Amino acid sequence: MNIKANLSSQMEDYLEAIYHLCRDEGVARVKAIADRLEVTNPSVVGAIRKLKDRNLVIQEPTVMFGLQRKGGNRRRGHPQA
Repeated sequence: MNIKANLSSQMEDYLEAIYHLCRDEGVARVKAIADRLEVTNPSVVGAIRKLKDRNLVIQEPTVMFGLQRKGGNRRRGHPQA
């Protein structure tokens, strides 16, 4: 199967951007892809979804942390927050 024949030029652009960002920076973040291709973050997310569906890219989950709110909406230093 010729993968390139089944990709639009836009999808090829996304793959190339991902390749170059991974090579140069170690990872390809949505914001960096959007900046490089001069598109919006939602456009990148949609393209990534399509590329993932074709098994052309992998996405590693980002480790994110949030703070638990204790005592309602009060945060230290922000009694009205």
